Amino acid sequence: MKSLRNIEYVGWGFFAVMMALCAGPGIYAGLYFTYDIMPMAGRIVLGLVLASVVAAVVTFIVNEALHRRNLRKFEKKSKEEKKEKKRRKKKGK
Repeated sequence: MKSLRNIEYVGWGFFAVMMALCAGPGIYAGLYFTYDIMPMAGRIVLGLVLASVVAAVVTFIVNEALHRRNLRKFEKKSKEEKKEKKRRKKKGK
């Protein structure tokens, strides 16, 4: 298993966990914010859609944060390699 410091992205597994966590509040919101004349199945499906949207947004935010963290590591490593290359070139003259 990868260390949490070395993880590059969160995938469908994280989305599924977030969906499961958001399903209860989403269904409650779907039941609370709709009229009683709407069929129960429709209200539950609306709640699950709300939960999936929230889970997708959270997953996107986490993926973006991980991407930016990895980009900073890559840029730092690239910058150090360029400095080292410059030092070796200067030393060789």
